[in-house]
Amino acid sequence: MNQTIRIILATILVTLSYTGSANADAQQKFSFQGVSYNGDIKPEQFSFSDVIIKARSNTDRVNIKVIFQDVSTPFKSTDKDETVAITFEGDPKSETVYALRLDYGTFSQTIPSTFSYEDKTSRFLIAPKSIGDGKLNSLYEHLISHDKTKLKGACHHFMDDKNIKRITSLKSPLGKSDRSKSTVRINKLLSATNISEQIKKLATLCFEATNRVYVKDVQSFLNASGHDVGKSDGQWGPKSQSGWEAYLTSQGKPLDTEINNISVMKIMAKIDLELLKLREINFKDGFFDANGKIKKHTQSTGDLCKYLNCKISFSRLNENLKSRMGTINFKETNDYFYNKQKVVRMLCESKTDDINTLPVIETMNTEDRYGGYDKRIEDVGYRLIELTSSCYAGSTSACNVGFKGLKAYAKLNAPKEKASSKYSKGKTTLNNYAMNSYFIPQSINFLSTYHRKIGLKDAELIMFDKWLINITNEYRRKGHNSPKRYNFQKHGHTAEKRAQNHHISSSIASSALGAWLGNKKLLEYGINQWRQTLASMRPDGSLPHEASRGSRATRYSGYTIAKLTRMAEILRNQDIDLYSQKVNGNSIHDTVEFFLNVMEDPTIIHKYAKANVHSGGNLPYTEQEHDDFGSSQYSWVSLYMKRFPDHKNTYRLKKFTGSENKHTKILARIVKQKYGGKSGLDLDPKCFYSGR
Repeated sequence: MNQTIRIILATILVTLSYTGSANADAQQKFSFQGVSYNGDIKPEQFSFSDVIIKARSNTDRVNIKVIFQDVSTPFKSTDKDETVAITFEGDPKSETVYALRLDYGTFSQTIPSTFSYEDKTSRFLIAPKSIGDGKLNSLYEHLISHDKTKLKGACHHFMDDKNIKRITSLKSPLGKSDRSKSTVRINKLLSATNISEQIKKLATLCFEATNRVYVKDVQSFLNASGHDVGKSDGQWGPKSQSGWEAYLTSQGKPLDTEINNISVMKIMAKIDLELLKLREINFKDGFFDANGKIKKHTQSTGDLCKYLNCKISFSRLNENLKSRMGTINFKETNDYFYNKQKVVRMLCESKTDDINTLPVIETMNTEDRYGGYDKRIEDVGYRLIELTSSCYAGSTSACNVGFKGLKAYAKLNAPKEKASSKYSKGKTTLNNYAMNSYFIPQSINFLSTYHRKIGLKDAELIMFDKWLINITNEYRRKGHNSPKRYNFQKHGHTAEKRAQNHHISSSIASSALGAWLGNKKLLEYGINQWRQTLASMRPDGSLPHEASRGSRATRYSGYTIAKLTRMAEILRNQDIDLYSQKVNGNSIHDTVEFFLNVMEDPTIIHKYAKANVHSGGNLPYTEQEHDDFGSSQYSWVSLYMKRFPDHKNTYRLKKFTGSENKHTKILARIVKQKYGGKSGLDLDPKCFYSGR
């Protein structure tokens, strides 16, 4: 029979009885290496004498600290006075309470940094993200019963409207007459129309998460009690349902008996085992919510990290890291073009009839001067972009031409540097730039497309893997991990050298190779580069290295945004959201906003451009150059608008008429056409970022 299992549970299972010496108990308690069953934990077991609430705002963030005085639970092991402090964190700008912070003093145990999105010890944030992805429950399972009771009780406390009102009616500690920025931010957040609902929703999510019953647990207990449900895999299917019903039948209980603390403890009483091994929560594990519905963790990646400097984690990717990828998201592209072959050909088929061969450059000819890289490499890169689009659209000829050409490169282990280039810093820099910007990512995107359309044999995959590893290692920009800074007097800033666009190009190539091989270490080049570049950003959103480039400061600023979007797309295909990441409060949206400010008023960038560093231009910095249609300065625009249709920057882009100045004339045209060309990119957005 299929009966809906209703879960009514304060939480599940009996508290573990630890054996061993007192020292072993203490080590277990504070080492945070063990896990324990939840036991009969109830919110009313959390008692305290008073609650003190304080609000502060030293940055753009508002912290509302709640301190519970004289805390006690049935599991408290000492007579020492204890307080519990939790903090609601809010963003006054968006009037959002985004997390409930558990910090130092919340628990008897020290929480390892592995549980923190910010990689900080004893700093855990309860938010829809940490609840949805199971991180909160992973933490909860490790807590001793005393700490579990404190967490459950604190969350339950703020499900009560009367307790919430104590927060919303809070007066700024600076006084009514004080008009400091701190006071304004606090009052703005607490005056939000839905502030009470936000606090209650967050507390309710927390409380309900601590009441989850994981499928693996129920399966383990049923198996141990003699009712075989197969492997405890965390997935509730017909076999698990049958095992549950068999257990109920054996006990003479109705088949709709609720799974709750009492019924589970009765199962435990039947198990002839002193202790069952507790499972670790897996992202794929199913669980029963308080209403008896089967649910799974959600892969939330954005909201929380909009407000803080999240450490990007690969923990869930270790199970299923994708390979033979590049910048292209084939699922999205295939979904858009499903049963639209004419549209595919219209948007993706390039004029590749004229491309009968892919030029093979065995040795690069590089000149030791600004912009002196071998332009033939750039030409090969754009040919690869066209061949990739046409191969995807179904052109067998394009697939074969690209494959034959790259096979020749792989056999020659080309392109190579001249021996003289290796003794010239300038030439080596230019060779690295050309290969990382125009060749390596484009080659990976083509091979990724070819492999899906035609298929590469094992021997061919081995050959291409070896070649791509060789050239990526050979042309990786040196100093990626060096914190070397520019001299302030000369460059107008002290940003680290590794934050500039040449290093971004190098990290794109390494990340693309990581996506091709399914290699975590190589993908992390992209994550680290993202942090380094955003860390260099000024408060106004300008990128110091690019904004200092004289008459080409605006061009380089736009070009670097294009590179950042390329990086973000590679990691996005691995379910890592770089777009939402902030470093020191800055995100990619801030540098886009600065670029749009410059579009409206080009003089804004003059104070930085006057440094005139490595501009390569002949015009004075007051005459900012602008590129024509199809330039890398604007190629990112259509993709940005697609990814963020409701962002304020997108609305600003749509408002440009083209009559404002020489810069917006081209920009307005690109916005209208939703296409800015493929320059500075490693694929044609008209084909692979469609949906327009």
